[in-house]
Amino acid sequence: MKKNNMIKNLTTWCLMAGFSVFAGSSAFAQSTISSVSCSNNGTFEDAADDFMVFQLTPDVPSNYSVTATFAGNPATVTLMNNAAATNLNNKVPAYFKIANGGLGAGNFTLTITPVSDYPEILTIANTGTCSSACATSSTNNVVTHYYATPYTTTDLSNVQLPLPKFDAGTTRQLTKVKVDYGVNYFASLSIPNNGSGPMMANYRSTSSPTFSLAGSNYNGNYTLFQNASYPGFDPIPVGGVNLTNNFNGFSGSNTYTTPSEINNFVGTGTLPYSMSTTSSWSAGGFGSNIQQTLASVYYRIEYTYDCIIPPATCTSETSMLNSSAVTVTSSAGTGAANVIDNDLTAGNYWQTSGANNHLTIDYGQNYVLNGFTYYPSTNGNTALAYTVQTSADGVNFTTSATGSFPSYNTTTHLQAKGTPTTVRFSGPVNARYLRMIVAADGKRVAEIIPIVCGVTPLNMTCADVNKISSGTNSLGNGKKAVRNLDNNWTVTHFPAGTASPATSPYNYNSIANSLFYPAIVVGKAINTPPFVWASSPFGNSEWISATQNGQDINSQGLITGADNTLPNTYFYKYKFNISDPLLAASLKLRLDYYVDNQIVRVYVNGVNQNINSTDAQGYADGHEKSTLLDSDFQVGTNELVVQMFSTPGFAGLLVQGIPSCYCLKDPNTTGLGSDTKHGITLLNRAGAEDGNNWPMIRKSAHTVLESNSKGFVPTRMTTANLSNITTPVEGMMVFDTTVSCLKIYDGTSWKCFTTPTCPQ
Repeated sequence: MKKNNMIKNLTTWCLMAGFSVFAGSSAFAQSTISSVSCSNNGTFEDAADDFMVFQLTPDVPSNYSVTATFAGNPATVTLMNNAAATNLNNKVPAYFKIANGGLGAGNFTLTITPVSDYPEILTIANTGTCSSACATSSTNNVVTHYYATPYTTTDLSNVQLPLPKFDAGTTRQLTKVKVDYGVNYFASLSIPNNGSGPMMANYRSTSSPTFSLAGSNYNGNYTLFQNASYPGFDPIPVGGVNLTNNFNGFSGSNTYTTPSEINNFVGTGTLPYSMSTTSSWSAGGFGSNIQQTLASVYYRIEYTYDCIIPPATCTSETSMLNSSAVTVTSSAGTGAANVIDNDLTAGNYWQTSGANNHLTIDYGQNYVLNGFTYYPSTNGNTALAYTVQTSADGVNFTTSATGSFPSYNTTTHLQAKGTPTTVRFSGPVNARYLRMIVAADGKRVAEIIPIVCGVTPLNMTCADVNKISSGTNSLGNGKKAVRNLDNNWTVTHFPAGTASPATSPYNYNSIANSLFYPAIVVGKAINTPPFVWASSPFGNSEWISATQNGQDINSQGLITGADNTLPNTYFYKYKFNISDPLLAASLKLRLDYYVDNQIVRVYVNGVNQNINSTDAQGYADGHEKSTLLDSDFQVGTNELVVQMFSTPGFAGLLVQGIPSCYCLKDPNTTGLGSDTKHGITLLNRAGAEDGNNWPMIRKSAHTVLESNSKGFVPTRMTTANLSNITTPVEGMMVFDTTVSCLKIYDGTSWKCFTTPTCPQ
């Protein structure tokens, strides 16, 4: 049989911070839970180590143990000093903690099992975690820690208490500390009187606690028992007296506000904090007595602090495509999810359904945001007046930009172009959320891309060079769909310019403060003779442009009678990281490309590579060009910039990256090496007689194969057939026809020999 306090007639005790404990009415006495709170365990950014604290006042006839479950699974419950919650004194309350950082919403079920009675069940709601990093600047924030020792027999000598320091980190400033401390006692005294009449006696029992905290001592004195006339004498009745003093105690409180005081509490780890009690006893008029005194030491420390978020600084500004970690909600309208899918196809937009509708994008974590790019819908009404707000916590929003997007017109801002607009904030902000408020009803937004600072670009290896291809997918082995945003290439625009490096008014310095935005995959955007773009001959790359249909920003395309006299200059940028010094020194990056119309310059990390295409029909079939970039790469962030010129009409770039990585390590030149005794050559020079000394001239090899017209064909087999080689030897080679690679046995397994590297 169990005393199940959840059966019926639920009653609620309201506790700290809005938490509740539920129990039911019963014919049995009930234990109670109180003082429920959450502790962040001294860590503000890590919720995984949070725990819940509560006090249990037992109402059971004998010592007891406590166990817990959550959602049917065992949960670890301990005393505050991490001791097991077993064989606990049933006459005094006790404090417990349960780790809850990895748990969600729900209830803990506590089972209180006395030694000599039926178990009792209580249910307590999980407080949830309470770790909270500073997201915005704020004042008078409070975090509280509580600790209580188990009741133990006095005297207590220098009991060490684990009082956590305040971890200020880089965003918190401690302004006040309040420490409440004390000792709770459970004491009993038995004075016998076996005589035939009252006995005159006096008695007094005291305890003097001393607290040592932050270099200061705090003393108190507490009287546990004392007869009424002490030091006079009072009568003890026949049979004696039994006295108890339950749960009363000494307490004190100290508040620290000066910098020198507060500094004692700042840091990580724990603060030296100890307590001692010295008990004394005096009696007269009787001989023997029985006294027991138990004590529990506690503290409650309250840290008051300010969140101080330093102004955000922007380094390495770049656009960040939306990902699966990004979510969006809207106050009204339809199609909000379309603004975070990197897809600009017609019909893919969010449309407002009233005035001042807004959508809120959650990027999943805080970034340093420096602006955004707005891509309009190419059908329907584009958004005009807007307000953009940002927030670190999703609750407190600050206006970061206001204005109006361009309206469609009949000249340069044609609806079909879908020309993006990039807006930079007045200063970078730390934010996780971006909210756009559109003033008018029936307006459409196709995509919003954030400008972020300090985000590490793609980490480049030799095998990743194919990802430099324009319009490629995330793996670099296929094309993205037309009207999708390019994964890595960004673009910015300047009016006019020339195709000649000597006369162009623009160069790398021109883009020092330019607003780049993700280029758009446009495919074969123009197919009207005589201006026909070449179809992409590459399986993993496609044409990209600055507009959604490939038209020049400053012209009206190829519409008869339009003003097509305005040329354009574009800069396309690709950023990547190199962590391998050997790759930075040896990367040979071949670019095969088409361009409408001509490349003016190519820069690697700001250094002009002196590449200029003079073919005005660089977009047409048969006009493919190729160039090799083999210098000025560096460890860390790298930037490839292509400056191109476009005559009025359309503009685009189609590029495929082809890797060629060489080893530049010096060969081993120590020692002469031994002659190679065996070789096969098709060059008619074997032997020492003709002066070639072949193959002996090739040192330290088992055999040498040489030809200028024949290939070397190793054994070919499928992956499955590799197991037929029962005793492979390190260095053995085969060609695996299943995965199309040369495999070498490394002594443990067969490995594809595909990644160029330098031997050690």
